[in-house]
Order: sequence, then structure tokens, then C-alpha cells
Amino acid sequence: GQVAPLNATGANTYSWTPAATLSAANIDNPIASPAITTTYTVTGTSTLGCTNTDQITVNVLPTPTVSAGPDLMICEGTAFVPTGSGNPGLTYYWDNGLMNGQPSYPPPGTMVLTVSGYDAQGCMGTDQMILTVLNQPADPGAVIDSAYCNNGMITIIQGPQTTGYTFNWMNGSTSGFIDNLAAGPYVCYMTDANGCTAQYTYVVPSTVLPLNCAQITGTAYFANDQNCTIGTGDDDAPNRMILVTPGNYLAVTDQNGFYSFNLPVGNYTVTEIFNNPAIGYYCNQSYSVSLVNLTDVSSNNNFLDTINGTVDLQAGIYNSTIVPGFPFTAQVAFYSQNTVGTLMNAQAWFTLPPGVTMQTWSYPHTVSNDTVYFNLNTVQSFNSAVPFLAPANLALGTLITFCAGITPAPSEVDQNNNNVCYTSDVVGSYDPNDKTMFLNGVRSDSTIYLTDQVLDYVIRFQNTGSAPAQNIYILDTIQSTLELSSLQFVSASHNCNVSILEGNVLKFNFPLIMLPDSTNNEPQSHGYVHYRIRQSNQNVIGNVINNTAYIYFDFNAPVVTNTTYDMIVVDDLGIDEKSSITVKLYPNPATSILNIQSDIAFERIELRDMNGRIIDCSQPESNHSILDLSGLMKGVYLITLHTEGSSVVKRIVIQ
Repeated sequence: GQVAPLNATGANTYSWTPAATLSAANIDNPIASPAITTTYTVTGTSTLGCTNTDQITVNVLPTPTVSAGPDLMICEGTAFVPTGSGNPGLTYYWDNGLMNGQPSYPPPGTMVLTVSGYDAQGCMGTDQMILTVLNQPADPGAVIDSAYCNNGMITIIQGPQTTGYTFNWMNGSTSGFIDNLAAGPYVCYMTDANGCTAQYTYVVPSTVLPLNCAQITGTAYFANDQNCTIGTGDDDAPNRMILVTPGNYLAVTDQNGFYSFNLPVGNYTVTEIFNNPAIGYYCNQSYSVSLVNLTDVSSNNNFLDTINGTVDLQAGIYNSTIVPGFPFTAQVAFYSQNTVGTLMNAQAWFTLPPGVTMQTWSYPHTVSNDTVYFNLNTVQSFNSAVPFLAPANLALGTLITFCAGITPAPSEVDQNNNNVCYTSDVVGSYDPNDKTMFLNGVRSDSTIYLTDQVLDYVIRFQNTGSAPAQNIYILDTIQSTLELSSLQFVSASHNCNVSILEGNVLKFNFPLIMLPDSTNNEPQSHGYVHYRIRQSNQNVIGNVINNTAYIYFDFNAPVVTNTTYDMIVVDDLGIDEKSSITVKLYPNPATSILNIQSDIAFERIELRDMNGRIIDCSQPESNHSILDLSGLMKGVYLITLHTEGSSVVKRIVIQ
């Protein structure tokens, strides 16, 4: 398909044969375009009539076989991955700037795409395909009634544009109409007749104050003396979940153990939900409440939790966004999950990552090498912001890992949560209001396993206005792929009340926070909330967990964060954390050595970092092994113990 210029020299006139595939037969520079390999003979004649001949062969190579693939029809927002195929060893080039094998998101419309395939000799073959990109379902709009006593409504406007539409709300409803809603955002996934899906959010506004709603209130206590009677020896029980049915209204007790519901009139049952098996049930009960008038208040629906003498201390650490040349904070948090008083005088620590510098921290502490040690002075929870500075020359993308821990108490039921590490990267320009999911202390890479049951979500916010924000609250809708009843409030930058509204909407309320603005006090203009939740037991491979938060500063319109995206994929490590095999790791946290003792002998022991890379592999000779950890960086690691037909994974902390 290409042409070859021929060039003859040394004579006066020239004659070429065969001439059928030449541009001319009697010139010195004809153009050859043979269909197959052809040998041409040129005869040259001098001015004296003498002649001579020469030959040249034009090798014709076959055109590569190239395929662009079948014609495609996709939905707007779906990744299109152009993939040319054909003879082995071809290099493919697409028009419209597309890269072979690289996803793109073309706009709606119909386009003809051409792919060219080149072999090692430079020969080219082409093919075309037709790509049709369908529009996403258009937002039909909705009629929204404001919430009054949790009775807001959203009605999708039906018409010709919604013919064939199906609806899937994040609270599980599949109707175009949902009611009995509290104020807040509600996400609906709309799918049209072509199978294309779009996500739209509708916000139910609230009345100024639901003063005329009937109320149910009460307090949860620790029944320390186990006599099921509230007395001076009993303590408030914060972060307990209370359920009201019908309607499945949920609330979380505040730091004083108090909860309240604003509800329409009706008959209800009030119960407490227990998520921790270490908490007893001796004093648990249910209340039947009848609300006849909107002015009714049913109070003293109190719950007493026995704790069976169990102790469970937990640690947490989280840093605000790290930007080169700017200050940031590392928020350390420690709390006693069940027993009151065991946190007092407990020893705690956190690490100083390389690359950043701790500034003056007023809380009493000592520094040894790269670790800060201190004693706690509260009975139930401890939370403090430690100031740090990121140098101006800190490279973007640098990973900064903070670790924190607390010394286990005697007879503690779970020491796995006494140590924690969180890793984040250094960024340049950024949105100060965002949401992140952490898995085992590492920012999620958008894929998780079914065995990754516990997920940590952090919502960050910043007042970028010109005056202090007096009140801030966050609304966060929990979809069905997460188990709302497993919710655990971990920590927040400021005093925070947690409630659960109708439609599985979490509300984190910061009343009278008086958050400074970034212009006048940038370091103090940041805030965050951190909660923990489990996957739904109904999840399967391929499910996607999405999550978006709405941040309200005073009376301004909400600031919408990014949407976290986590797809459940096959666990290629093949580990089983639910094995019945008994394994003991000590000391944990470890420094230089780790003892591994079990009731059976394992065939192989692997040490992996949190990215899944194998650092060490050994074959133990008995059911008691010792690993040398010297030289490893501080952080969280995975110990995978293999036996015939199964394996067990455990997490350790190196400090």
C-alpha cells in the first residue's frame, strides 16, 4: 500500500521493466507501487549509444492484521478502555488522543474510533469501531417537604423523562416516594431503561426547632455494683446506641449518657443495642412508650449496663492534612471502652515520624529517641492535639506514619486495639473538607476484602470564612453495605454529640464550637470526626461501599465532601482471621523480638507489611517460634501462619 521511489544514475536515458506498476517507464526516478515483491530491471543508454543494465528488488511486506474490537455502547461516566488486537508484536495508536489499554471517559455521543497497528518494519494496519456513549439519567427533580417531627418527604417528579426509571435509595427503599424522614441528605441511584445509572442527592430541610414534637428521653449508666439500681457508684455510659421501634429510630448517648428522640405521636418500644459482648445484660430492659400529644415528654427511660469487671483500653491517633511549609496537628485519643476509672495514670506513647517536627506541647511528657511518653489523667477518655510543622522542602507524596499505644491494664479482654498506626501522604493544594476511609491505619486504595470487617472513617473540615463558625454539624448517610448497629464513635477534634436520624443518617453536632477562621488562626481552624463501623454480613464480592458527608457551617449551604469508593474484591492472601486455632503473640507491641506460640505447629510463617509485601518467611520447627524484628521500621505488620488447608493472620505493632 506504500510507494517506493526508484533512482538510477550513470546513463543518459533509462528504460524500466516491468513497467505496469511504475509511474513511468523511461525516466531515471520512477515511483514503484507493486502489490507483491517485484524485481525491476533498468537499462541505461549513453550519448554514444552504449547500454548497460542493473536490477533492484522492492520487497512488499504484508499489511498487519488489526482489530479495534466490536462496536460498543456504554453509559456516560463508564470507563472506556481501547484495546487494539492483531498480529503479535504490534504497537497501537488510537485517534482522539486515546491510549491503548488506558481508560478514558468520553462524552456522550456517537464517534468513529480508528486504531493503527505498526509492526517492527513500520508497516501499518488499521481498523475502526463505533463507540456510542449514552447520557446519564437526567435529574427529574423532586418535591421535598421539610422535616417536622421526623416526617419529611421526598417525591420524585414522574413524567415522560422517567419512563423505565428504577430507584434505589441508600436507605434501601426502591420507590419514587419516601417519607418519615429526618432533616438531612438522601441519596438516590436512578437507573434508566438503557441500564445507565446516576446518583442524585436531595436534602430535606428542617423546621427552625422541632419544639412541638413529642419526646422520649433517658440516660444509660454503668451499673458498677450490678444491683440494677441507679446509685452513687454508677457512672454515665457514653456512646451507647438506643433503638426506638417502629421506625427504627436510632440515637447515641452523649458523654453524660443522655439520649433523646423527637417523634410524631404514636406507640413505641425503646431498647438498647449491645455491640460489645464484654458488656453484660443483667439490667437491660425495654420500655413501652405511648406519645398521645405533640407536647408529651416521656423521660427516665434509663438503661443500666453491667460490665462484668472487664477492661478494654483503646488507642487512636490521627493527623490533619500535611502540607509542606505549614503547621498541622496529630490528635492522640485514648479511652476505656467498658470500665470507668482504668484510664487514670495509664501509660501512653506516640511516635515522632521522620521528616516532620513536633512543636511545643503543653501536656507533661518525656521524649526518648523518636517516641513521646506520658501518663493519662482522666478516668474515661483522653484527647489532645499535638502541634507539628512540615518543612517547606518536604516532598509531595511522602508517607508519614504516626503510631500510638497504651499499656494494657490487668485482665484486659482485648489488647489488639491498644496500639494503632495511621499513614497519610504529604499533599500540595487540597480541599480542606474531605472524607477518608482507613483500613488498618492505611488510607484505602479503593479495594477491600470481605475479611476487612472494621472500617475507619475520618471527616475533616476547616473554617475558611472570615469569622468564627459558631455551630457546625455533619450529616453522613450510611448505606446498607455497612452495619449501622456496629457504629463506634472514636474521637473528634472538639466536643461532639452523635445522633442517628431516620434514613440511616448520622449527625455529628458541634454546638458552640466557635471554630476560628483560617485567615486569623489557620492552625486552629481545622476539625475532624472519626468513627468506626463494620461491613454488613450480607456483603459479597463486587459490592461497592460509597460514602459522602455534608458539612454545615452555621446557616450556610452544606459543603459536600468527596465520595469514598471501596469495592470488595477477592482476598489474594487467602487468610482466615476467624480460625479456631489458638495463637499467642508476645510482646505486642514488640521492639526487637516476637514470640509466636500456638497449639499446633505451623508449616510456614510469613511477615508482611501493610502493603502485602513479604518481608520474612520461615519454617518453624515447633509450635514456639521467635522472630527477629531488629532493623524493621515502626508500624503495623501482618503475621500469616500457614498450616495444611488453612491459615491465620494476626496484626502486630513494632515500636
